[in-house]
Amino acid sequence: MKSKNVSKNKNLSVKPVVALLFFVLGASVSAFGQDRSSSAPVPVRYKSAQEIKSLLDSLVEENYDTITKQWIYYNRQVYAYNANGLNEQYIDYHWDTISDKWICTIMDRHSYNADDNKYQSEHYSWNSSHNQWDTLSKDEYAYDTHANLQQNLYYTWDSIAGQWSLATKCEYLCDIDGKCLQRIWYYYEKTEMQWIPSGKNEYGYNADGFATQNILYQWFKSSGIWSPQQKESWNYDENKNMIQDEYYYWIDDQWFKNNVSEYTYDTGRRDILCINTVYDPVADQWTNAQKWERGYDAAGYESWVNNFRWDTLSGDWMPRARYEYTRDGQGSIVLAIHYYWNQTGSQWFQHRRSAYYYTYQSTPVVTGDKKAEIKVYPNPAADLILFDVSQPDIAFIELYDMQGRVVASQRLNESRQMQVRHLKEGVYLYVIYGRERISGKITIRR
Repeated sequence: MKSKNVSKNKNLSVKPVVALLFFVLGASVSAFGQDRSSSAPVPVRYKSAQEIKSLLDSLVEENYDTITKQWIYYNRQVYAYNANGLNEQYIDYHWDTISDKWICTIMDRHSYNADDNKYQSEHYSWNSSHNQWDTLSKDEYAYDTHANLQQNLYYTWDSIAGQWSLATKCEYLCDIDGKCLQRIWYYYEKTEMQWIPSGKNEYGYNADGFATQNILYQWFKSSGIWSPQQKESWNYDENKNMIQDEYYYWIDDQWFKNNVSEYTYDTGRRDILCINTVYDPVADQWTNAQKWERGYDAAGYESWVNNFRWDTLSGDWMPRARYEYTRDGQGSIVLAIHYYWNQTGSQWFQHRRSAYYYTYQSTPVVTGDKKAEIKVYPNPAADLILFDVSQPDIAFIELYDMQGRVVASQRLNESRQMQVRHLKEGVYLYVIYGRERISGKITIRR
């Protein structure tokens, strides 16, 4: 399923990852590889009433056996957290049908500094012969004074020499608002003992801070130049909804458009339709490729998605896949079922289901800290949110939907206001950065 549907208001300061909820895993990974997972951690302080925090304990996936008509275990993921609710460990398992038990496959361990920024991730694989974890690789992260990711070093483990070996490096350049302007990645040339450029991304934004362009370059060592390769651009309507996503390739010193996705929204500003078209150079024309239709529940959460492919013979859309989601009272997905379309029988068949298990924790009110007091109102909000902040060095605010996607971000100006009239109704998580990070929930309702 195409991932471009997940975020309408593109802001590259933080992006959304595989996590169901931003505050569940404390991690968010951009579509372009910018890892800001630790610059926006799980909220550890609440200043209003008691809050319910969801921590994803595990995910269990099953495949449906059409012969036995039974669900068969397929994959399992287990998460562990530190005292601040930040993801410390992730273990992935696969189901062994012979022994009828879960077998470890990979493990990630994450370490954080005093500011809750992730500074290291170690990666392991399970050695079933020796019944132990074998070290594979590690990432080291460095940040600037505004907690923006500045550098990511990747090492592989040399088991023969018994030491770490440098492999790749990514360097990030952000503006004063935390938006990524450039990302350059390198590989380490061991013979020459130096970093060699490999690729580069350059990002552009509009006046509202939404990403409008991402250009990918490749470094040619022989000529010593950066050569454009691909480009993605985004267009928005007057309500600041992303309505068009375009892909280009650099050919013969000019950009050629190859792929376009167009989005349609309902009166609640929720995307309900996406149609993807591709360019056929042989026929010299644009043709339909895929289509996504989306439905929402009464609370405004996505409840189903239908995917279609374009059939050139019939000249019509043919069903391809369907996804259905069941959520709890916090809006977290507890069950996801994937169906595929059986063209012969003209019906949906169950293919895979995923069950999500959480720990729900009530976080008591924190009192006595006058330096970090904040009032966020009105709640519910309609067109704007006011942040009455007593802490003088609070400078930046980010707003997330319940799927962990950044929908708005800005520096805290003199008016202490954030415009949200372009956002759909629902519950959002705000994160305020300053001397310490303050988080909470707010509802938008009209």
